[in-house]
Amino acid sequence: MQFVAAVPVEEANAVANEAHEAKFIQAYPDDDRGRGRDRDDDHDHDHGRGRDRWPPRPNPQPQPQCPRPPPKPNCPLDPIPAPQPVPPCLLIKTRLQPVWRIYHGPRNNHYYSVFPNQVQHLLGQGFKRETLDFMVFATQEPGTVPLFRVYNDARGDHTYFLDQAGVAQTYAWGYRNDGIVGYVQCGGAEPLRKVYKDTLVVPKIYPGGRAYHNVISNYDHLLITHEPSYFPSSFHAVRQLGFKYESVVGFGFPAGTKEAAQREVNAHVQNQQRIVSEARTRALQKQVACLQAFVNAATA
Repeated sequence: MQFVAAVPVEEANAVANEAHEAKFIQAYPDDDRGRGRDRDDDHDHDHGRGRDRWPPRPNPQPQPQCPRPPPKPNCPLDPIPAPQPVPPCLLIKTRLQPVWRIYHGPRNNHYYSVFPNQVQHLLGQGFKRETLDFMVFATQEPGTVPLFRVYNDARGDHTYFLDQAGVAQTYAWGYRNDGIVGYVQCGGAEPLRKVYKDTLVVPKIYPGGRAYHNVISNYDHLLITHEPSYFPSSFHAVRQLGFKYESVVGFGFPAGTKEAAQREVNAHVQNQQRIVSEARTRALQKQVACLQAFVNAATA
């Protein structure tokens, strides 16, 4: 058996330190931090050697720099105004319908209706078409009410009311419900004045001497406005024909109002289209000028 002589601890530590230093120098030949200081410093030899002989941290590799994006032009398009809608009070007039006035000569009876099918039906029963007197609505619109029509066959008379109470009152006089003329305004248009004429009907006698009907008071009601019509439309003129004023039964529009309203609507739409088109052209011209200035500045 071969024995190895024991080596003092201090000597073994010194040998290990020298070996470590040799490896450090070999690995980092250009790094001489602390070697001279550690050798010359007697007071902090061990601490200096141990502190400064650790391998240094490698320098961080530079990160690749991404190219900066080119600047973008700041040339937003100016807001373009939306076209203004057609005023409701004007648009509603385009839905007006003419009210036909037809007349039955033998019964001395005038009849008003906005519905062509009703007028056409009565034209086949002896009525004659007279004129388009005024205009109302065929369907109920905001601010309109129905104009009720009642009929008395014995008197040969149609008359008109705005409320059901007036209609019910005529039942005691022999009238019956006969539908509606149409839907009239409650204001803001031409007043529809109801006038009437009371005449005595002479009884007709058959050859056998039997009376065709009794002597009755025949009524005829008209609805008049300020616009010219088949009958004089002013109250003073109809008084000369024997008519008397009774009441106002709503408000209507003169004939031709629908056509005039449609022309106004078309003019409004065209004007709004022109305003929007001009605003869009100005906004595009401004944006193009901004982009051109940006290009000029970038290429200067």
